[in-house]
Amino acid sequence: MSNPLYPYWDMTYKERAIVFVRTKKSAHLLTAFLQALSLSVDEMHGDLSQAQRLSALDRFEDGTIKALICTDLASRGIDVAGVEAVIEFDMARTGEEHVHRAGR
Repeated sequence: MSNPLYPYWDMTYKERAIVFVRTKKSAHLLTAFLQALSLSVDEMHGDLSQAQRLSALDRFEDGTIKALICTDLASRGIDVAGVEAVIEFDMARTGEEHVHRAGR
């Protein structure tokens, strides 16, 4: 598999994870790729309506989906218990960004 996330994901994809990317396009493409592999993921970014973002978050919290692919929109203000992994698919640009992501 050529995707650098796949080997890590395959080993750890047992519980809930948040995966951070830099752009909305990256969130959409990575979500589509992982869904094509039959992984239960959804995306969360600024191009989605508030209702769509809340729906994805609700499905993540209740375990319907196992991972959220997010832009930094989700690095602030989202506090979900039981998140097993926070993955920075695209590295944070600043230390502050990293701290907000890691705090999820």
